[in-house]
Amino acid sequence: MVPNYRVLRRFLFFIALPIVSALSSHHRETDIDWLMRSRSYGHQAIVFRQADAKWKQARRSIEPDVPKFAQRALKQAAAGSVYVGTHRPVIRNSKRRMGLQRVKVFGPKELYFYHVIEPEQDLGKDMELFDGTVATVLWKHVADPPSFHLLNVDVIKKPANVKWGFQKLNDIFRHH
Repeated sequence: MVPNYRVLRRFLFFIALPIVSALSSHHRETDIDWLMRSRSYGHQAIVFRQADAKWKQARRSIEPDVPKFAQRALKQAAAGSVYVGTHRPVIRNSKRRMGLQRVKVFGPKELYFYHVIEPEQDLGKDMELFDGTVATVLWKHVADPPSFHLLNVDVIKKPANVKWGFQKLNDIFRHH
């Protein structure tokens, strides 16, 4: 007879592991995505510090149950967003030939930005944001092929005197 722990281990390895990996594969956050999310938190904390307020999350990494959330949020982001950073991933290194150094081959540019959803806006009402909170939405734009990826949605507490420093999304693309 096989001991119980071996049966459990086989179950976890052959049944539970593929199920968990399949469920978690819908959103794979890369190291750069994590870094840019941290940068956006840092920028928000600086903006709050300038307003003599304390940055505090009310809900972290939520998935809004709002119809067509990504499309509506992206449309709103075009009006005013905050630049977070840019990254060009290294796809591969070239082969070394005739003693020359290897050359890094870069992939398409990835631009990160976030925007804020206020409770007075239609999308904020649909998200059921209450007064004193806002939702921050972090995006990644990949240049080739052009695509937008929704990375993170957080709800944070917001005092009245915070100035975000929004720019139009076209201006962000033009300057970075």
